[in-house]
Amino acid sequence: MENDLLSFVLGTTFIALFLSGIGKAIQVTVYPMLALLMFFISLTFGAHDLKEALRKTGIAIL
Repeated sequence: MENDLLSFVLGTTFIALFLSGIGKAIQVTVYPMLALLMFFISLTFGAHDLKEALRKTGIAIL
């Protein structure tokens, strides 16, 4: 799913930058799509891996 979302975000960004008339109409979708992309990427991290990384840096987990 991340690959499809990345393609959509890149396409939206291209249109917004290079085709300004269309870009102005869809500019409100860029930030939500980037937020969704980051959310889906964050789901690929396992809790165990995160705890291990935080333990190595000395950050305590509640």
